[in-house]
Amino acid sequence: MDLGVGSFVFSQGLVSAIPILKNPAYLSAPAISKILSTARKSLPVILIGLVRVLLVKGTEYPEHESEYGTHWNFFITLALLPIFEVAIHPFIKSIPIALLGVGVTLTQHIILSSFGMDFVLNAPRTGPISANKEGIFSLLGYFAIHLLGLSAGTIILPSSPKYFSRSLKNHARPRRNSNAGNAANVNEKRIALGGPRENDHTAIELCSYTMIWWTLLGVSRLFGIGGEDVSRRMVNVPYIFWVAAFNTSFILGYILLDMCFFSSRSVYSQKSKLKVPVEMSMDHPDRRQQMQSAPPLLEAINKNGLLLFLVANLATGMINLSFSTMYMSDSPAMAILGTYTFGLCWVAWIFRSRKILRF
Repeated sequence: MDLGVGSFVFSQGLVSAIPILKNPAYLSAPAISKILSTARKSLPVILIGLVRVLLVKGTEYPEHESEYGTHWNFFITLALLPIFEVAIHPFIKSIPIALLGVGVTLTQHIILSSFGMDFVLNAPRTGPISANKEGIFSLLGYFAIHLLGLSAGTIILPSSPKYFSRSLKNHARPRRNSNAGNAANVNEKRIALGGPRENDHTAIELCSYTMIWWTLLGVSRLFGIGGEDVSRRMVNVPYIFWVAAFNTSFILGYILLDMCFFSSRSVYSQKSKLKVPVEMSMDHPDRRQQMQSAPPLLEAINKNGLLLFLVANLATGMINLSFSTMYMSDSPAMAILGTYTFGLCWVAWIFRSRKILRF
């Protein structure tokens, strides 16, 4: 579970790269309007978090307050992270996102080392802050993971890992002829979003980041930076780099497998949010043949990710209320897990043709 929630935040950051890849000018849009718009989109997730609190307290569902606190939960964390991200968009224009993520990680370490670590571990729950100390003090750490995921997204999602950095440079460069500038921008999008994927370059870049995150994890563990143990409760330095290293390693593995077995596959699936417009995708005669979908079940799961996340949470709660899962033997436990997985896949497949929740 510890790695699961961290990976979920990393993935949230990764897909958050889509708006700034489509239009780097989004980084320069007025901050207040972006924050209000993002907060409005996050409001349903916050409401889900509040409903979860009421349901858990009302049903006396077994919970550990040491996870997020008395009233805080993971939904509230997920809802706040996109708001934090748009607030630092001005910095993304001039500072590498990965470096921003490391900076937030160090800030989290300073806060925990100065007064937060002992407070999180030992302070009694006497007020709203101390009652939810885990959720509050882990928020900045989760934001660091979100930023490291965002950095990975700008490398993985385009066909070229250098696309985002080039787009920022082109956007910052003054253009005397606006028509020529627009034509050049459209042409570059054709090449980057519609051209063949540079999997070899992407793999090299991602491998570099993977080595950096594993190295920083080793250094933090060796010198006890942020504590000797990985702690999801506080989201300390080792936990942040562990999540980043794990996710970049697995994505790198997927890319290498894709290079080995599907070397002719196109840059994006047919239903990708970054898919090139039809007029761009027809630049080459064989472009239509190159465009291949991901496996249909994965497309179906991607279509309604948040819905499936909610269904999975509800199903987990019902199972835990119906069975003594902590004391169950292996065979019935595997039977329940198999049924649970099949049920989630069935829900994804039923709603594969339309998106249910739109935020």
